[in-house]
Amino acid sequence: MIEERKNGLHDKPIVILNLADFYAGLRMNFFRMRDEGFLHRPLDEVVYFADTPQDAIEYINRHLTVSVR
Repeated sequence: MIEERKNGLHDKPIVILNLADFYAGLRMNFFRMRDEGFLHRPLDEVVYFADTPQDAIEYINRHLTVSVR
């Protein structure tokens, strides 16, 4: 899903719940990808690291687009 988001194949928000900074290493790898030119979009447009469940929910609510048929 992250790869598809990175390449613009979908626009759904991707959130990583980073409790107690568990995913600090993954976040560092994303910064490395950015620095080495593997991300063609700003990191905050690809994935969001939330520190709390509430933060994750708020981010999703702000960035989720709902289609009505």
